Amino acid sequence: MANYEKQWSSANPGFLIIMLDQSGSMGEEYIDGESKASFASKVINNVIGAIIDKNYSGDKPKDRCFIAVIGYATEAKLLKHGFISEFAAQPLRHEIIKKKMSNGAGGFIEVEVNMPIWFEQEANGVTNMAAAFKIAAQLINDYFKANSASPAPIIINISDGAPCIWNGTEAVWNLDETKKMAQSIMATSCEDGNVLIFNAHIEASSFNVQLPNDRNMLPNDDGAHFLFDISSVIPDSYKKAADKSGLKVKDGSKGCMISCDAEGLVKLIDFG
Repeated sequence: MANYEKQWSSANPGFLIIMLDQSGSMGEEYIDGESKASFASKVINNVIGAIIDKNYSGDKPKDRCFIAVIGYATEAKLLKHGFISEFAAQPLRHEIIKKKMSNGAGGFIEVEVNMPIWFEQEANGVTNMAAAFKIAAQLINDYFKANSASPAPIIINISDGAPCIWNGTEAVWNLDETKKMAQSIMATSCEDGNVLIFNAHIEASSFNVQLPNDRNMLPNDDGAHFLFDISSVIPDSYKKAADKSGLKVKDGSKGCMISCDAEGLVKLIDFG
């Protein structure tokens, strides 16, 4: 019986797909002068680094998770995929950043950390989300053939708006096609349960909503409403993990964050 209770392990690794909007609008300013594209790529690099760190055993991480990252603009492409040990061994580069850490006496100190970078920011073209879901669907079908006993896969989609395509002359909406693809993926199941789709809405606004269970909670924004509609209802077995991440889940809450800040996006990916 599907119950979403299988744990990620080396024997039965989880499958995390991150879909990253790289369209031109992601070049717009988001927080403190930083663009949406810079913000999203930085968070993804941070989260992948955290997943690797959490799974270290000895001199390398245990492969409890297979990760695929899909970038999409006018076209979609698989940017990188592999087990976490492969990500750990193959960053694009490293960057020195300052990080606050406990000083052991109730305060914090700033230390320099050598942070691996896998993904650079990019912002160009339109928002062909359907093309990204098409790649995700194929990855999931291939994964199920080899890992039918694994935990249900999770897709986390990071975008600033509603989907559209370029018809050769202009950008046109393709909400219906994209919604059908997302619904088809969410109807795909394994022993553990159906594939889950969580969405992070990246848009500068004070109207921040975490895990809404009602469309009336959303701002008057087409992108926010669309992402809510293609988000999975959070399974009961995920509620404890959400609570541990500081997220409150109501009956019918969907895996969706509106006007998501850095902390919220990390929480969404972390509990997912």
